[in-house]
Amino acid sequence: MPAIQVPAIQASAAREIPGHPGLATELEALGRPLIDGGLVPGYVLGIQLGDQAWIQGYGSLTPGGEMAPDAHTLFEIGSISKVFTGILLADAVERGVLELDDPVNERLDLAGDAPFHLPTFGEQPIRFWHLSTHSSGLPRLPTNFNPKDPDNPYADYTLEDLKSFLETYELPRAPGKTFAYSNLGAGLLGNVLAIGENTTYPELLAERITGPLGLESTRCRIDGELAGRVAPGYDSDGEPHASWDLPLFQGAGGVRSDMTDMLRFARANLHPEETPLEEALKLAQEVHFRDPKGPTLGLGWFVGGGGSTRFHTGQTGGYHSYLALVPGKDLAVVLLANSSCGKVETLAENALRLLLGLQPLPIDVRPSIELPPEDLEPLVGEYRLGLFKKMTVTLERGRLFAQITRQPKLRLHAAEKDLFFYRAVEAEVRFLRDDTGAVTGLEIHQNGAVTSGRRL
Repeated sequence: MPAIQVPAIQASAAREIPGHPGLATELEALGRPLIDGGLVPGYVLGIQLGDQAWIQGYGSLTPGGEMAPDAHTLFEIGSISKVFTGILLADAVERGVLELDDPVNERLDLAGDAPFHLPTFGEQPIRFWHLSTHSSGLPRLPTNFNPKDPDNPYADYTLEDLKSFLETYELPRAPGKTFAYSNLGAGLLGNVLAIGENTTYPELLAERITGPLGLESTRCRIDGELAGRVAPGYDSDGEPHASWDLPLFQGAGGVRSDMTDMLRFARANLHPEETPLEEALKLAQEVHFRDPKGPTLGLGWFVGGGGSTRFHTGQTGGYHSYLALVPGKDLAVVLLANSSCGKVETLAENALRLLLGLQPLPIDVRPSIELPPEDLEPLVGEYRLGLFKKMTVTLERGRLFAQITRQPKLRLHAAEKDLFFYRAVEAEVRFLRDDTGAVTGLEIHQNGAVTSGRRL
């Protein structure tokens, strides 16, 4: 069967979404505060309605720039990569390569000289479906995950590091019992599937999914002509952020794509019968795990809307992504942004809600003010937060930054002269002065708690 062909329309702001007059204008208005507030340089919104595709780029590729992202702009899709990995698992099952209930270690043994083995809980092994449904008992990340470069955290984690962790880690509970989101588990799944086929994850992805579905711009490594189509990444403070390298975690978050491909992928999942991967796509969307106190999952997919929706989101250092399917409505919504700001996720949810006839959710964009250097310079210094922790406040290019011991440096945005807030997290910092006006300390307000810091 040939690869499916899904039309992609590069729309203008005035072009109507098929069957929804006025919605394009409403969506533009909902997203405008994110761009005007400096939270997001630009994003691309895509909607698949039956055989009709609508794509619109907003903002710009760089803050204040003139060129907007479009249907062919490439983004890191982060954890949406887990959906592709789940489909690779389903595809292996449909081809008779393995069974979902197979112990992963047995598959590794069959592959020959396995580079690692997974821990067990007593005699209870981790099975393939455990890795794809975040129920394996493995942690979010290995306990020996200590990146040298926080801006590219996965780049220097080696196979030897992984082996060392797996050889000593003890599962805290039996696999298949409880949901606990695990980048480690999804990354391991991608590696194990590739090892079993005597190939690499990018090659397996190309052979089994992107090739058959005609996803010409979806891959782990971007080079050649594609490199010129990559949107530069920015963090939630509007600071440039380099791309992430994930040599051992490609199956968890290493895929890049553009909106043309993502809508083609969405259409394939809405209509598996049109593709050469019909049974695998259907199997991945089936419910494979329910946590009574947590989410319901397929293979790589989260299941929402009482079972009516399949979705996943993704975030890396400089990008955020969203993908949701409503098969019963023949509808999909995709959003790709070159900012790690999580508020674009609410914007994507609002597009879905409006298409379903529901009211949009509020998007709170807190305004900031610009303060002159003479108001910022007195705040610079070190503040003791405890016996082993301090906050270091610096002034760089006219912007105030704060870094707590063993945490990333984040920008502080001014709400008042001595009151600042983060955009990366929900927290405030208020600087304290004595009777002479000298800065003597600060208070960090977060989640209803107050942490005091004395100036050193």
